[in-house]
Amino acid sequence: MGKRVLFVCVLLLTYICTSPVYAKKRSITVMTPFLAQPGTQLMVEAFEKAAHEKSWEVDVID
Repeated sequence: MGKRVLFVCVLLLTYICTSPVYAKKRSITVMTPFLAQPGTQLMVEAFEKAAHEKSWEVDVID
């Protein structure tokens, strides 16, 4: 019985400690003075796609 209670307490503590970390929305800002260049556009678009797959919010500043 004691091990079971300890196990449940550890699970509950782990949930309480980690859920705020994962609940935060991630926001990334990309600043580049060369967004008009085709190579930079491709890199930023690829980064935005990968970031959206990870549920990150991306702001691009030119």
